[in-house]
Amino acid sequence: MAQRIPLRKKNAKNVMPLLPPELTQEGTSYAFLGPKIRKSPRAIATRRFYSLERRFERDPALKQTYHAYIEEYLRLGHMQKLDVVDDEIPHCYLPHHPVFKESSTTTKVRVVFDASCKTSSGISLNDTLLVGPVMQQDLVTITIRFRFHVIAFVADVEKMYRQVFHFPIDQHFLRIVFRRNPTDPLDTYELLTITYGTASAPFLATRTLQQLAKDEGDKYPEAVEAVVEDFYVDDLLSGADNLESTIEIIVAKLLLCSRQPVFR
Repeated sequence: MAQRIPLRKKNAKNVMPLLPPELTQEGTSYAFLGPKIRKSPRAIATRRFYSLERRFERDPALKQTYHAYIEEYLRLGHMQKLDVVDDEIPHCYLPHHPVFKESSTTTKVRVVFDASCKTSSGISLNDTLLVGPVMQQDLVTITIRFRFHVIAFVADVEKMYRQVFHFPIDQHFLRIVFRRNPTDPLDTYELLTITYGTASAPFLATRTLQQLAKDEGDKYPEAVEAVVEDFYVDDLLSGADNLESTIEIIVAKLLLCSRQPVFR
């Protein structure tokens, strides 16, 4: 599988590839070029979407929730509609479906994009991606250290995966089909951010967080240790020995993350 030279895109948000060869930083963005994959026909994703529409007919509440999720994707700029679809370039269409999480206090229904769906060539997008190494400490270590703090605090990164953008050339591998009504023509969209369901997603998101600490840590040294050692995926479990130090860490972390405005 070919790996290409990383390029930069200035004045952008965090930008990551599907498959990172190495990470570089310039200006205000992180960028990679990722894998090259053969074309993935639209037919499989289309057939799966028709099946999803039949499910919507039986469950109008699911349709409403699902459409709201997709509309949020569009509103936040995490995916874009293609007015001109070029299927001659390397690309991949991903089927999508709902996953229910009743225990969630925010999102009961999440849309999952099926990057494990086999294409006509017999391989899936996930088959071509590397998972990447674990970038964070294990949860037991983080939790034990958390319990030793005199003053402890917790936080999380809002929509962590969807706040890191893929390099534009890799967004062609994250195409989906969607329409609001069965009488409308099917539209093609491209997902722009790290996508839940792709094999490399956890690594890309946590790697970006670590790079942010490296690039901005000299300005906010109080936050570096917490960002590097106290995050488990998007959850922060940290603290300090006194109130003054705790406030310094919290303020420094907020300032550090504000250097890349997509992290909150």
